[in-house]
Amino acid sequence: MLTQPVASGSPAPILQRVGYRYETASHSFYLMVQATAAVEVRLERIDGGNFGDSGWTLAPPSSQAPDYEQFADFNYLRNYPPIAGGVGGVEPGRYRVSVRQQGSSGAGLFFETQLLNGRVILYAAPEPISSIPPVLNIGMASARTPLRQQPAAGRDAG
Repeated sequence: MLTQPVASGSPAPILQRVGYRYETASHSFYLMVQATAAVEVRLERIDGGNFGDSGWTLAPPSSQAPDYEQFADFNYLRNYPPIAGGVGGVEPGRYRVSVRQQGSSGAGLFFETQLLNGRVILYAAPEPISSIPPVLNIGMASARTPLRQQPAAGRDAG
């Protein structure tokens, strides 16, 4: 049974998007981050399986990664490669994916999830919304203007 990722922690204001690209057959995993400053990432196995690389690591800029179309929107990528196709790397299972601003000591923003094959977006920051000026409709009646003209005094309403 697949479940939705469970998010926890606090996103740093520098984070815009977090996702991953996973290949179940080869065990290749890329953690993808779009941020306005450098980030540290961590991947931890939480279902009891084997995975040895679970410390915080500085995510290199995307210019140091392969030029895949799926990485186009992200500027920090961390690869967890297999030793060989399907050997080592990130085996299928349940993981905690964490991201924090470089130099932070907190847990950052993290997701507990069953890894899915392909590209998955875990977090997208809310887009800024500018204030909307009040709408003024000239055709609307105001409190000072009656909706229907009353007949003038002394005139026949008939």
